[in-house]
Amino acid sequence: MEKEIKRIRIISILIITLFIIVIGFFGVYAKTNGVWSNVLPEYDLGMEFGGYKELHFKLDTTEETKDVYVDNDGNYKGDVANSENNTENDKQIAKEESVEGKYKIETRTILANDSDKINIENFEKTKKIIQKRLEKYDQYEYNIRQDLITGEIVLEVPDNEVGDLASTLITTIGKLEFIDSETGIILLDNSFVTSASPYVATEEDGSQSVFLQVDFNEQGKKMLEEITKEYVATVDGEGKDTTKYVEVRFDGQAIVSTYFQETITSGTVHIPMGESTTEYNEYYELVKSVQEIADIINEEKLPLVYVQSDEVFIQSVVTDNIKLIFTIVYFSLTLVISLYMIKKYKNEGLRQAILNIGYVALLTIVFRYVNVMITFNSLIALIAVIIINYVFAIKFLSKLRKIENRKSALKEALKELYLAIIPVCIIAIIFTFMSAVVINSVGMVLFWGLLLQVLCSLITLL
Repeated sequence: MEKEIKRIRIISILIITLFIIVIGFFGVYAKTNGVWSNVLPEYDLGMEFGGYKELHFKLDTTEETKDVYVDNDGNYKGDVANSENNTENDKQIAKEESVEGKYKIETRTILANDSDKINIENFEKTKKIIQKRLEKYDQYEYNIRQDLITGEIVLEVPDNEVGDLASTLITTIGKLEFIDSETGIILLDNSFVTSASPYVATEEDGSQSVFLQVDFNEQGKKMLEEITKEYVATVDGEGKDTTKYVEVRFDGQAIVSTYFQETITSGTVHIPMGESTTEYNEYYELVKSVQEIADIINEEKLPLVYVQSDEVFIQSVVTDNIKLIFTIVYFSLTLVISLYMIKKYKNEGLRQAILNIGYVALLTIVFRYVNVMITFNSLIALIAVIIINYVFAIKFLSKLRKIENRKSALKEALKELYLAIIPVCIIAIIFTFMSAVVINSVGMVLFWGLLLQVLCSLITLL
């Protein structure tokens, strides 16, 4: 009776293993809208396997002639609001009434990039800032090149939604400004900002509002306090609304035009970003976009302005033929090793051969769901964990033949194996928490490979 139960248990395990093998290597297909498709998630392919976009950026050479405010030293202090429609009398009124003679108005030709800023030092500084921006995103894969003569930047990024963000990260200067809505004078900018972050407030109706929280240094704190004293709701003696508004702009684009309900003395201001919502997806996307803006503000502003000049899609260097050759080589080696195990260890060898193939199939399923990036480096790590699993199988079978006790044989095999690969275990843990894809992908494969190896090895006890 006990032998029958054991036989049924072994057969059940082998059937489940074969089921996993079919799912891992061939997928699970379902018919949706008349089309059969694999319901398993797609692999997260690195640039070598999924292809990539090559984005080209050049220095912005545009210029604009406009009326601007300048101080006594000739420093730029903002654009005259609607300057193209202003008459000379309008300018004089703006000077006398709005700026109280503090600034004067000049017509200047403003270059996107001043000629004195176009140098190697700023080229290199721009590249470093861009790299810091890109590295804010986990598992972000990229290659960046720069021509130190022309300043042109070439960025290689995956052809996915994260890659689509790259163009914005390079063409966004990172300039936050508080501007007098009526005159166009810059009241405060992010040269006084210490940090920025998303801030979420829950309203009485249960909806959530997202704000950009901006914290200023001591000087900015005093300037903000003065602004919030002046830009408040007011009316004149005749009851006419005379409220002065502040417009908050990010890279020249208006975020909000508002006034303040009270004087802010804390040095922290909350800028409303979008409408309040009860929809989680809307809320999540809004927080995500505000975090992206905050990340840019927290870094240095780009010293140079770039525009995208070209975008080219580069096909994967791994062709279908290479994939076919790799598959044939894997199954050929698997067949040779399996035949060796069967010949030497008979039924136990057959059992381990099937379990080893099932282990690889299980890895392919897990990789799809935990978003392991498939790169050349991660493939090397995958080969390593497959070899480790085969080494365990041979050790276990060898000890089982001598000891004839599954539990003892398993314990001895695992002990010898993991004492020998302690450095690999340490690398797996450390690399998993690294942000660079070339390192993180290796760590993730090693981590999941070793974890599943231990779990699958316990099946040998059944």
